[in-house]
Amino acid sequence: MKKISIIIPVFNQLDFTKQVIDSIEDNIQLSDSYELLIINNASSDRTQEYLKIRSKFNKNIKVINLKKNIYVNPAWNL
Repeated sequence: MKKISIIIPVFNQLDFTKQVIDSIEDNIQLSDSYELLIINNASSDRTQEYLKIRSKFNKNIKVINLKKNIYVNPAWNL
């Protein structure tokens, strides 16, 4: 059972997105105790490709790829 859900909206910030995911993984010791929900707000850089690969290696990462940028506040309510 997941005890923590972390929601992260992202848009065209691949380097920052990598840092955030790395930090979360480094700081949460119990690998099955969390889920990381990443809302990709129609990034036009390589963020979507990176998230697809990253989620294959970490079953706790769930990615929602949006076709249109809905900005931060609505992304938290998906």
